[in-house]
Amino acid sequence: MNFLAHLFLADPHRELIIGNFIADEIKGNKWNLFEEKIAKGIKMHRAIDSFTDTHSITSESKSLIRPQYGKWSGVVMDVFYDHFLAKNWNHFHALPLLDFTHKMYAILEENKSLLPPKTQYLFSYMQKDNWLWHYAQLEGVQFALTGLSKRRALHSGIERATIELVKYEKQLEEQFMQFMPLLIKEVSSFKNA
Repeated sequence: MNFLAHLFLADPHRELIIGNFIADEIKGNKWNLFEEKIAKGIKMHRAIDSFTDTHSITSESKSLIRPQYGKWSGVVMDVFYDHFLAKNWNHFHALPLLDFTHKMYAILEENKSLLPPKTQYLFSYMQKDNWLWHYAQLEGVQFALTGLSKRRALHSGIERATIELVKYEKQLEEQFMQFMPLLIKEVSSFKNA
């Protein structure tokens, strides 16, 4: 799961949203440097990633693109699954996607001082170009994959992965729609505790 899914799963809890958003930059047990509820959001992010990375449905999805992208298949699938979440947004959330993105940006902007410098830098571009909303379009997926390819190992080739998205869209979307309710249930304890 990429940014949109993490924020969606943390909503409506401000601290969980912040923790989920910064988690990739918080290594090891550095979560303990944050107040309890933000630390809980960091742990939630890790639980989301762990459940997603090891589930049989997502493994099946990744197997479709593994011949082309090898170890980067998980990175590609995270973006694809955000695309399917955006595309099927009304199935999962009452607030329209555009309104949700503005709500997330407002929360993160209000708490920008809590974001690590690298995350602040990324957030400025995310907000300016509304990455979250653009996940719904193929062009937005292409933009995300191109950006990721620039930050990954040389020659990962993931900037070309929209070819596989188009080729396997129906099958991947069905797998996503089976998986997402399971993920929502898996991480619900973070919101209820």
